[in-house]
Amino acid sequence: MKKVIMPVLFLILSISETLALFILSVLPSITFIRMGLRSGDIEHLFAYFIYGFILFKTFEGFGTGKRKSLLLSLIIGSSVGLLCEFVQYTLPYRTGDTIDWFIDTASCLLGSRLAYRNKILKHFKITNKRKYA
Repeated sequence: MKKVIMPVLFLILSISETLALFILSVLPSITFIRMGLRSGDIEHLFAYFIYGFILFKTFEGFGTGKRKSLLLSLIIGSSVGLLCEFVQYTLPYRTGDTIDWFIDTASCLLGSRLAYRNKILKHFKITNKRKYA
């Protein structure tokens, strides 16, 4: 039962994260510059890091191989980031930025790479093996 629940849970999380990223990308925001970084860069870093992790676990849970899951996570994460930046570019109260897209892509790669390594967060491991007592 666990092998069915975990992939579905990660699928729900990845869909929810995708919707949250799109919703947050159209809301008005104010950018402040602090310590050489724009405040939005940190939010992009964390959001897409988590997104990459969740996407990788979603694909891995449905039987896609690790390398293919890593590649698909990177492609989808980068595409969502690019689409969000394009939408922001078309809005009068937001600005689309290529630096944000690069941060999105790199963060997604780092998050999915952490899930690929899977040494730190072993309790998120999805296996198809059953344990018998």
